[in-house]
Amino acid sequence: MSKIDYITKGRDNTLYTKKDLLRLFFPALTEQFLSTAIGVVNTMMVSGLGAFAVSAVGIVDSINFVVMNLFVAVSTGATVTIAQHLGASNRKDASKTAAQAITAVLLMSTIAGLGLYIFGNQIINFLFGDAENSVKLAARTYMICSAISYPILGFFDVCTGILRASNNFRASMFAVVASNLVNFFGGSPVDFCISFRSTWSRNWLDLCPTNWSNHCGIFVI
Repeated sequence: MSKIDYITKGRDNTLYTKKDLLRLFFPALTEQFLSTAIGVVNTMMVSGLGAFAVSAVGIVDSINFVVMNLFVAVSTGATVTIAQHLGASNRKDASKTAAQAITAVLLMSTIAGLGLYIFGNQIINFLFGDAENSVKLAARTYMICSAISYPILGFFDVCTGILRASNNFRASMFAVVASNLVNFFGGSPVDFCISFRSTWSRNWLDLCPTNWSNHCGIFVI
């Protein structure tokens, strides 16, 4: 009997049936797809501002990707540890682990945000020094918005991890769905309404709502 057959045969000999696996698979797949779609939607929404805005979002998102992986690492570790405690019916240690993960990611996100806020220009010039000044200016604006939103993003990642550890994959999926909806329906109208303002306003107002809005889904849930 193959390993797959053993896993999916039934409850008499295994932990999970095919139906159980699908209940885990579909929310996880949806969550990962929508998490990736946020970056695509951000680029789409600023594309109307010009090539400089698209380039700026691409520059900062490459940095955001590295920082977000740190949050995901903490979230993944917390998810595994909490699930183990809950499987052993040790809710007290599970709660302690969840609190520690939230504290750690908030501290980490605050330090990362302050670092990018303070040294943003130096980082952009070091990594993308050959870019045009308009691109670097817009990237700096978007980086400030990203840095401010890091604690929200980190908190979001840990909370969804805790939900998954508690076998509540649907709530985690709904949180990501809400984040995407807030991102699209919250950021797009603001971008459209202020797209006719001056260049300074566009640099500050058009890029920031695109970034902030995609981190608000956890509060909707």
